[in-house]
Parts: sequence; structure tokens; C-alpha cells
Amino acid sequence: MSDIDFINIILCVCFAVAIMFIWMSFYPENLNFLRNRITTHEEFEKTQVEGNPLFSQFLLPIAQKLIPYTSRSVKPEELERLAAKIKLAGSPYGIKPIELYNIKYAYALLTFLFGAVVCVLLNLPFAISFAFAGIGLILPEAGWINPLIAKRGKQADMELPNILDLVSVCLASGLTVDRAISTVCAQKEGMLINEFRRVDSDLQRGSTIPEAVLDMTKRVDSKHVMQVYKNISMADRLGTPIADSLKVLADTLRNDTFEMVKQRAARAASLVLLPVLFFIFPAIIILIVGPAVPTFMNGG
Repeated sequence: MSDIDFINIILCVCFAVAIMFIWMSFYPENLNFLRNRITTHEEFEKTQVEGNPLFSQFLLPIAQKLIPYTSRSVKPEELERLAAKIKLAGSPYGIKPIELYNIKYAYALLTFLFGAVVCVLLNLPFAISFAFAGIGLILPEAGWINPLIAKRGKQADMELPNILDLVSVCLASGLTVDRAISTVCAQKEGMLINEFRRVDSDLQRGSTIPEAVLDMTKRVDSKHVMQVYKNISMADRLGTPIADSLKVLADTLRNDTFEMVKQRAARAASLVLLPVLFFIFPAIIILIVGPAVPTFMNGG
């Protein structure tokens, strides 16, 4: 085995370990199992931390040990920004803003060391390791928090029309807003239903319906949820029936969701052609033209 082959094997192993480390940190296999066994938001946040040994026993302790060193230097605006993103992501693992901040720099350090090893093995400029550190710095947000925010937003858009239909039916039957939401939450399950349960809890504590829904918009990044808040807020100010407004909005959102699904299906159909163009079609050309190449190379 040559030295180059040995170096390539080491690099492949390092990349595989790094990818496995990131995947195990952010996407534990038992997370969905835990979601199904949890009934309250507080229990969910607590159990998320306990459910991933790699996160709870390695990443989180590192982040917590760094708090005394970073809490004084981090800007309050940065913590507020991270807190807002964590809330939109559904508070994964019950993580706190300062802990996410520290995890970002812990990943930056790990990727810097990994980049330094790569530079030494391949005799590359050492400055490249700082590029690895930059990737590690943005990875927890770009590769974990942001996709969670987008996923929750898309899921909310899919679930919202049916929820609004049920709430409007309950309101039309004479129930109050808080009773209508409680009734729907008792009969359905889902990510957005969990958020409506928090809305119901806020209503029980004395919040108005516009205030409770506004708070939900800070937990779910969805223009449809924001539209619900705008409609409810306008109906509350004008004194118009909320049931009619929600029914019309549900039909509108359902049509928008249907059109969005159709557009995704159309894009998926075009993407199917890519393997044909880049893999199957060239292989067919090689099979057809290949046998004639030696004859052509020998001068006919």
C-alpha cells in the first residue's frame, strides 16, 4: 500500500467519524419514540436532553462548562437572536441560547483541529484549517436549527387548514373560542396541535386570543399562522364573528397548500430526469460507441 493510499484511507475514516458525530448529535434515532410518549411541553424539553447520550453526556456538558467564560463576552443581542431561533425550532433538546452559542464555538474548535490534521496530511496551507473552523461555527445553526425551523413551518402549513375547519365548526355550534380550541386539541395530534395546546394554556391563564396566537407566531415560522393572527386580531377589533373568518381562511390556505404541493411535484418530476441525463444516458452512449473506439484508434 502506497503512502497516498494510506492517507486517503485516514481521510475517509476522519470524514466518516465527523459525519457520524454530527448525525448522532443532532438526529438521535429514539427522538420520534420520545415524542410519542410525552404529553406536556415541559416534559418534552426535559426528555429530549436525556434521550440522546452523545448530546447530554458530551456536547451539553462542554457547552455548560464554557458558560462562565463566555457569558460575560457574548452580546445580549446575540443571545436574543439565538433564543428566538431556538423557540422557532421547537426548543430542541431544551437547549438554552448560551449553550447553543457555546456549541457553535465548540464545533468551530473541533473542525479547526480536523482541518489542521487534513492540512498536515495533505501538505496544504495551514490557513485552510480556519475555513474548516468557519464551517463548524455556522454548522449548528445552518445544518440543524434552520432546517428544524423550516420543517416545522412546512408541517404547520399542512396541518393548519384542517385545524381551522374544526375550530370554526365548534365556534358555529356555540362554543367559545377557548372551549373550541380545547375541544379540537383533545381530538387531534400533531406538531401544530401541540402549539394550539399552548395557546389554550395561555387562554386559561388570562391571555386574549390575539395575544395567545401572536405568541404562537413566535414559535412557528409560518406565514399561514401569521395570517391567522392577522384575521383574528382584525375580527377582535371590529367585533365580527371569528368563525366565518376562520372558515374562509381555511379554504384559502388549503388551496394555497394544494398549489404548493403541485409545484413541488412538478419540480420533483424534473429532478427525476437528472439521473437519466448524468448517469444512464452516458452509460448507454458508452455501450453503443465503446466497441467502435478500439477500431477507430487503430485507424479503421
